[in-house]
Amino acid sequence: MLSDIEMFTLIASNPRDWLWSVRVQVEMFALLPKLWQRLDMTRRDELARIIIAGPPRDLYRSSLSEREWTEIRDHAIWARLSRIKRCDPGLRGVPLEGLERLEESYRWKLSGEQRDDFPLWMENNLGVRQGQRAEYLSKLSNDELVPILLTVRDRYDDTLEWWGAFVSEAPARGLTILTKLRTRGRVNLQVWSTALWSVQRLEERELKLRACELVRELSPRIRGKLLREIAGVIRGVSTKCDEGLRQTVIDTWDRVVATALGMKASSDREILSEALNHPAGVMAEALFEILRSGNLARNQGITQDIRKRLSRLSRSKGDGAPLARAIICSRLPLLHDLDPGWTVRYAIPLFDWGKPREAAGAWQGFLWSPLIRP
Repeated sequence: MLSDIEMFTLIASNPRDWLWSVRVQVEMFALLPKLWQRLDMTRRDELARIIIAGPPRDLYRSSLSEREWTEIRDHAIWARLSRIKRCDPGLRGVPLEGLERLEESYRWKLSGEQRDDFPLWMENNLGVRQGQRAEYLSKLSNDELVPILLTVRDRYDDTLEWWGAFVSEAPARGLTILTKLRTRGRVNLQVWSTALWSVQRLEERELKLRACELVRELSPRIRGKLLREIAGVIRGVSTKCDEGLRQTVIDTWDRVVATALGMKASSDREILSEALNHPAGVMAEALFEILRSGNLARNQGITQDIRKRLSRLSRSKGDGAPLARAIICSRLPLLHDLDPGWTVRYAIPLFDWGKPREAAGAWQGFLWSPLIRP
């Protein structure tokens, strides 16, 4: 039997195999709270530092998108910190701050059931099997689905997998059900998140209008909790944006942009990579989608509605603002073609190394697809 110190040393010297491996996950989740309680403060700090650093990237498949990898990494960190917090209500400092940040971002909660501890959980065949359940759910009416969706507990609920596929295949019904859910006065964040990720490539104008209406009718607090998903929806409805749709999309953009600019940005990632995934960068991309929806010609100028909002992004404050400007600089050739005067006044100064972080983002954006025209 290893002593507490020997067990801590084993984890600290090889976290890959002991702290993060799914092969010993159940045992590690049982051990962590007990070990934490018996360690001195110095070793607790060291264990917290190892957990917050997260699992090694090469433990997971290389094909994961940046967003998928970030969520998996964050969930692995949360799963370990939450078990420590359960045994130590007085948890404080860096581990508590890390846990609170993740719970605020994702709204994860432990259910208290055994399935929490297993990397894969399979029910026995006495109930409805997954394939049968999907077929059963698909046959229900919208009104019958609402109470079922209101009872979804967390992101690992099997119903969410079906719900995401259902909304992708039948976005009109999905939007109708979301409207019914909203009128019930209770927003299940996991259900809304899954649906909003599934309606980011809407083609029909009527569906785009309905998606905008849903976003605008959510409270600012809920919009803040679903900010990444909503920014993606706005970028999606901005593509092929005709004149009848344009003002609705712009109004929706205006409702969300301040919150996006204020959202905390990661400081440990390349600026352009963060910009492409952060709501502020996605909102900047939406403006260019709207701009490209019209007929463009050299020196015609930037339309007033887009020009006004690009100018706002170029001088906005907030953690996400430099990320929006990195996206602006990635479209420098287009902007200069359309409106050299605006570009020289608002975009070119962002490349000045007098402000190193701002300039780094500008150059990374431009060099993403560099082009210099005569």
